Amino acid sequence: MYKYVKYAHLIGLCMFMASIAIHITVGFVPGGREVDSVILVGRQLIDISTWALTVPGLALLTISGAFMVAKTSKGLGQRKWLIAHMVLAALAIINAGAILIPMGQEVFDIAKNLPANSDLMDAYQPVKLKESILGGVNLLFALAAIFMATIKPKFQRSA
Repeated sequence: MYKYVKYAHLIGLCMFMASIAIHITVGFVPGGREVDSVILVGRQLIDISTWALTVPGLALLTISGAFMVAKTSKGLGQRKWLIAHMVLAALAIINAGAILIPMGQEVFDIAKNLPANSDLMDAYQPVKLKESILGGVNLLFALAAIFMATIKPKFQRSA
């Protein structure tokens, strides 16, 4: 059972990271920063990836991760890397769920009205920039959590 839950955890990670790749790729589409209709299509892709990949991926990561921690035979005190991994993962999940997903919806709502009202570009750009910065922070949290789970550093005290 544990092995299958671990596979589910890796699938959740792949879903989450794929959604990040889509977010980044959309930013490189020609005209994706200044052509209203291209911005709208990009935001539609991001919205779809958020609800099809990000949210279910994070849910799968959270549920499977909690199951694996509950089924572990070693205490958390012996595996400080796991505590660090869980803290970083929690920061990524909180940032995504409480900040980035609602902010992404706000950016999408503005983008929906851009083709009819180009004056909204002044409202769009600052929110999009903030989303990009916080998305980068989230990527760092995720990569650091992956690092902890992969390398499993010892965190020993020096004398």
